[in-house]
Amino acid sequence: MQTSVQWLENVAFEAKSESGHSVVMDGSAEYGGENRGPRPMELILMGLGGCASTRYRDWETDRKSTRLNSSHSAKSRMPSSA
Repeated sequence: MQTSVQWLENVAFEAKSESGHSVVMDGSAEYGGENRGPRPMELILMGLGGCASTRYRDWETDRKSTRLNSSHSAKSRMPSSA
């Protein structure tokens, strides 16, 4: 599995997957972004939630639906420029 991430502008990046999908990640205006997409940490939580939900569905085949909520409690900070 491979992905690529390319800088677009300011704090926006486009990630592309080997399966042909793409997603724009962006920051809030507070950090120089335009809020055009989820933050990278949000995507990490989404991906983990998707994997965990898939495994849960494998074990609980009688379920009609599955919902998993996840959160990240650390203060989000933009990296300082070097």
